[in-house]
Amino acid sequence: MIQRTLTGTNRKKTKRSGFRSRMLQTEEEKLLILDVMKKRYYLVK
Repeated sequence: MIQRTLTGTNRKKTKRSGFRSRMLQTEEEKLLILDVMKKRYYLVK
């Protein structure tokens, strides 16, 4: 749900703001991936 709204806002904004929000999106995705990895490690343990 969150990703859809972010992409929608990016299209409306200018290229510069879109690029900036894209960077933020990738950072959020990295954090989400890290959280998933941590959960997997806990499950394995």
